[in-house]
Amino acid sequence: MWHEKWVGGVMIGLVAMLWGCTHPGPTLPLSGYKDALAATDSAEVDLMEAGTATEAQAIAAFKNLWSDFTAERLRGNVVTVYADDAYFRDTFVELHTAQDLENYLVRSAEATRYCTFAIEHVATANGDYYFRWTMELQLERYARRPPDSSKGMSHIRFDPDGRVIFHVDYWDAGTLYEQFPLIGPSIRWVKRRLAG
Repeated sequence: MWHEKWVGGVMIGLVAMLWGCTHPGPTLPLSGYKDALAATDSAEVDLMEAGTATEAQAIAAFKNLWSDFTAERLRGNVVTVYADDAYFRDTFVELHTAQDLENYLVRSAEATRYCTFAIEHVATANGDYYFRWTMELQLERYARRPPDSSKGMSHIRFDPDGRVIFHVDYWDAGTLYEQFPLIGPSIRWVKRRLAG
């Protein structure tokens, strides 16, 4: 009985600690996301036409950009794949220009020793594209650990020229935190306990 209470208390403490680590400030408001979603709604704006050569080229360019996540590969290329006023949101940031996105991605890539995105499937419906991927990640700072992997999905909308105007990523950022020395073992322990 005391053991179950102790484990429960430790788990609550870890969740509280992780919440504080993953949410150092206020969470990103949904207003920017909702505004960008409405602004790129296919009923309101022209989107890329399905089944065209432009669509095939846009999907290929997006896959190519993300396949090798290095600063050298990203620098100068993000602004060609994304429209100038592209909206981007992930677990950490909300951005409103292709240049801001490129700067963010280059800084992120510089902090990694190894990072790739294997896009495994693309689905489309009414101007929305969904790219399902697996990310392999090893931070430069924790190079002794093997790379971790995480599943995710990108919700994309393209303009008529095939440039990305809307990009929202959904993924488990816990994979990133598992690499940190102090909280990583705690996260892995909680996962093992929850898995039974």
